Amino acid sequence: GHGPPTDEPPIRTRRAAPAFMAAMEQGRFEIVFLHGFACLRAHEAAGYVPLARFSTLHKAGAAVRAHSSVQSIAALRGETVGTGPEGNPSRYHIRHALRQDGLLSGERPVHLRAFGRTFDCLQAVVSRNVGGCAGSSDVLQVFQQRNCLPGALRVVYETGAHPDALFVAHPRVSPAERLALREAITAWGWS
Repeated sequence: GHGPPTDEPPIRTRRAAPAFMAAMEQGRFEIVFLHGFACLRAHEAAGYVPLARFSTLHKAGAAVRAHSSVQSIAALRGETVGTGPEGNPSRYHIRHALRQDGLLSGERPVHLRAFGRTFDCLQAVVSRNVGGCAGSSDVLQVFQQRNCLPGALRVVYETGAHPDALFVAHPRVSPAERLALREAITAWGWS
Protein backbone atom coordinates (compact mmCIF):
# COMPACT_ATOMS: atom_id res chain seq x y z
CA GLY A 1 0.00 0.00 0.00
CA HIS A 2 0.81 3.67 -0.02
CA GLY A 3 0.41 4.30 3.69
CA PRO A 4 -1.64 3.11 6.62
CA PRO A 5 -5.19 1.93 5.99
CA THR A 6 -7.90 4.45 6.77
CA ASP A 7 -11.62 4.37 7.41
CA GLU A 8 -12.08 7.56 5.38
CA PRO A 9 -14.04 7.19 2.13
CA PRO A 10 -12.02 7.47 -1.07
CA ILE A 11 -12.00 10.77 -2.92
CA ARG A 12 -13.50 10.39 -6.38
CA THR A 13 -13.27 12.89 -9.19
CA ARG A 14 -14.88 13.11 -12.60
CA ARG A 15 -13.05 14.70 -15.56
CA ALA A 16 -15.91 15.04 -18.01
CA ALA A 17 -18.64 17.46 -16.99
CA PRO A 18 -21.54 15.33 -18.34
CA ALA A 19 -20.35 12.21 -16.47
CA PHE A 20 -19.77 14.21 -13.30
CA MET A 21 -23.16 15.95 -13.48
CA ALA A 22 -24.95 12.63 -14.13
CA ALA A 23 -23.28 11.04 -11.09
CA MET A 24 -24.07 14.11 -8.97
CA GLU A 25 -27.73 14.10 -10.07
CA GLN A 26 -27.91 10.46 -8.96
CA GLY A 27 -26.67 11.54 -5.52
CA ARG A 28 -23.54 9.40 -5.73
CA PHE A 29 -21.33 11.86 -3.83
CA GLU A 30 -21.48 12.88 -0.18
CA ILE A 31 -19.72 16.20 -0.83
CA VAL A 32 -19.39 18.01 -4.13
CA PHE A 33 -17.28 21.03 -5.13
CA LEU A 34 -18.95 22.75 -8.06
CA HIS A 35 -19.57 25.97 -9.94
CA GLY A 36 -22.05 28.18 -8.12
CA PHE A 37 -24.55 28.17 -10.98
CA ALA A 38 -24.78 24.37 -10.69
CA CYS A 39 -25.99 24.56 -7.07
CA LEU A 40 -29.67 24.80 -8.08
CA ARG A 41 -29.28 21.77 -10.33
CA ALA A 42 -27.59 19.80 -7.51
CA HIS A 43 -30.35 20.71 -5.07
CA GLU A 44 -33.24 19.93 -7.42
CA ALA A 45 -31.75 16.65 -8.64
CA ALA A 46 -30.54 15.10 -5.40
CA GLY A 47 -31.25 17.48 -2.51
CA TYR A 48 -27.68 18.73 -2.03
CA VAL A 49 -27.40 21.63 0.44
CA PRO A 50 -24.72 24.37 0.54
CA LEU A 51 -21.78 24.00 2.93
CA ALA A 52 -19.35 26.82 2.11
CA ARG A 53 -18.55 29.11 -0.81
CA PHE A 54 -16.11 31.62 -2.22
CA SER A 55 -16.99 35.20 -1.31
CA THR A 56 -17.12 36.32 -4.97
CA LEU A 57 -20.51 36.29 -6.68
CA HIS A 58 -21.54 35.95 -10.34
CA LYS A 59 -24.73 36.25 -12.38
CA ALA A 60 -26.01 34.46 -15.45
CA GLY A 61 -28.30 36.08 -17.95
CA ALA A 62 -29.80 36.20 -21.40
CA ALA A 63 -28.54 38.75 -23.92
CA VAL A 64 -30.06 40.00 -27.19
CA ARG A 65 -28.84 42.43 -29.85
CA ALA A 66 -28.75 45.94 -28.40
CA HIS A 67 -31.33 47.26 -30.87
CA SER A 68 -33.69 44.28 -30.57
CA SER A 69 -37.29 44.98 -29.58
CA VAL A 70 -37.03 42.18 -26.98
CA GLN A 71 -37.27 43.65 -23.47
CA SER A 72 -37.66 40.47 -21.38
CA ILE A 73 -37.28 36.70 -21.67
CA ALA A 74 -41.08 36.50 -22.16
CA ALA A 75 -40.61 38.36 -25.46
CA LEU A 76 -38.38 35.51 -26.68
CA ARG A 77 -41.45 33.26 -27.14
CA GLY A 78 -41.13 31.46 -30.47
CA GLU A 79 -37.44 32.38 -30.76
CA THR A 80 -34.32 30.23 -30.56
CA VAL A 81 -32.11 31.03 -27.58
CA GLY A 82 -28.54 29.83 -27.72
CA THR A 83 -26.64 28.53 -24.74
CA GLY A 84 -23.27 27.04 -23.94
CA PRO A 85 -22.88 23.26 -24.26
CA GLU A 86 -25.09 20.68 -22.55
CA GLY A 87 -24.24 20.60 -18.85
CA ASN A 88 -23.37 24.32 -18.83
CA PRO A 89 -24.78 25.82 -15.61
CA SER A 90 -26.07 28.94 -17.40
CA ARG A 91 -28.03 26.66 -19.78
CA TYR A 92 -29.63 25.02 -16.78
CA HIS A 93 -30.56 28.40 -15.23
CA ILE A 94 -32.12 29.81 -18.38
CA ARG A 95 -34.08 26.58 -18.90
CA HIS A 96 -35.31 26.83 -15.30
CA ALA A 97 -36.39 30.48 -15.77
CA LEU A 98 -38.10 29.73 -19.10
CA ARG A 99 -39.93 26.74 -17.60
CA GLN A 100 -41.11 28.82 -14.61
CA ASP A 101 -42.54 31.40 -17.02
CA GLY A 102 -44.22 28.69 -19.14
CA LEU A 103 -42.07 29.56 -22.16
CA LEU A 104 -40.84 26.05 -22.99
CA SER A 105 -44.31 24.72 -23.79
CA GLY A 106 -47.58 25.90 -25.24
CA GLU A 107 -48.00 27.94 -28.36
CA ARG A 108 -44.70 29.17 -29.84
CA PRO A 109 -42.30 27.85 -27.17
CA VAL A 110 -38.74 29.08 -26.84
CA HIS A 111 -36.29 26.65 -28.46
CA LEU A 112 -32.87 26.14 -26.87
CA ARG A 113 -29.82 25.53 -29.05
CA ALA A 114 -26.56 24.38 -27.49
CA PHE A 115 -23.30 25.80 -28.82
CA GLY A 116 -19.83 24.41 -28.15
CA ARG A 117 -18.85 27.66 -26.40
CA THR A 118 -20.81 30.59 -25.01
CA PHE A 119 -18.67 32.90 -27.21
CA ASP A 120 -20.06 31.09 -30.31
CA CYS A 121 -23.57 31.59 -28.96
CA LEU A 122 -23.00 35.33 -28.46
CA GLN A 123 -21.56 35.60 -31.98
CA ALA A 124 -24.75 33.93 -33.28
CA VAL A 125 -26.79 36.69 -31.58
CA VAL A 126 -24.68 39.40 -33.21
CA SER A 127 -25.05 37.72 -36.63
CA ARG A 128 -28.82 37.23 -36.06
CA ASN A 129 -28.74 33.42 -36.16
CA VAL A 130 -30.47 33.17 -32.76
CA GLY A 131 -32.74 35.56 -30.90
CA GLY A 132 -30.74 35.53 -27.68
CA CYS A 133 -27.96 33.80 -25.77
CA ALA A 134 -27.84 32.64 -22.16
CA GLY A 135 -24.50 32.72 -20.39
CA SER A 136 -22.47 34.17 -17.57
CA SER A 137 -22.65 37.96 -17.31
CA ASP A 138 -18.84 37.94 -17.04
CA VAL A 139 -18.56 36.09 -20.38
CA LEU A 140 -20.85 38.68 -22.01
CA GLN A 141 -18.57 41.51 -20.89
CA VAL A 142 -15.40 39.72 -22.02
CA PHE A 143 -16.99 38.87 -25.40
CA GLN A 144 -17.86 42.51 -26.11
CA GLN A 145 -14.42 43.76 -25.01
CA ARG A 146 -12.44 41.10 -26.88
CA ASN A 147 -14.39 41.57 -30.10
CA CYS A 148 -14.48 45.38 -29.96
CA LEU A 149 -18.27 45.30 -29.79
CA PRO A 150 -19.09 47.54 -26.83
CA GLY A 151 -22.84 47.95 -26.55
CA ALA A 152 -23.63 45.37 -29.26
CA LEU A 153 -25.60 43.22 -26.82
CA ARG A 154 -28.11 43.97 -24.08
CA VAL A 155 -29.08 41.81 -21.09
CA VAL A 156 -32.84 41.13 -20.83
CA TYR A 157 -32.75 38.60 -18.00
CA GLU A 158 -30.35 38.09 -15.14
CA THR A 159 -30.28 35.59 -12.29
CA GLY A 160 -29.66 36.64 -8.75
CA ALA A 161 -26.03 36.62 -7.67
CA HIS A 162 -24.57 33.16 -7.11
CA PRO A 163 -21.26 32.13 -5.58
CA ASP A 164 -18.42 31.43 -7.97
CA ALA A 165 -17.81 27.96 -6.53
CA LEU A 166 -19.02 26.10 -3.50
CA PHE A 167 -19.12 22.89 -1.56
CA VAL A 168 -22.48 21.16 -1.19
CA ALA A 169 -23.39 18.09 0.86
CA HIS A 170 -25.85 15.31 0.15
CA PRO A 171 -28.77 15.11 2.62
CA ARG A 172 -27.42 11.77 3.94
CA VAL A 173 -24.54 13.74 5.49
CA SER A 174 -25.80 14.42 9.03
CA PRO A 175 -26.22 17.98 10.33
CA ALA A 176 -23.37 17.38 12.81
CA GLU A 177 -21.06 16.19 10.01
CA ARG A 178 -22.08 19.19 7.84
CA LEU A 179 -21.25 21.56 10.71
CA ALA A 180 -17.82 19.96 11.17
CA LEU A 181 -17.18 20.15 7.41
CA ARG A 182 -18.31 23.79 7.26
CA GLU A 183 -15.96 24.70 10.13
CA ALA A 184 -13.04 22.91 8.44
CA ILE A 185 -13.70 24.55 5.06
CA THR A 186 -14.16 28.05 6.46
CA ALA A 187 -10.87 27.61 8.33
CA TRP A 188 -9.28 27.52 4.86
CA GLY A 189 -10.45 31.13 4.36
CA TRP A 190 -13.78 30.44 2.64
CA SER A 191 -17.03 32.05 3.71
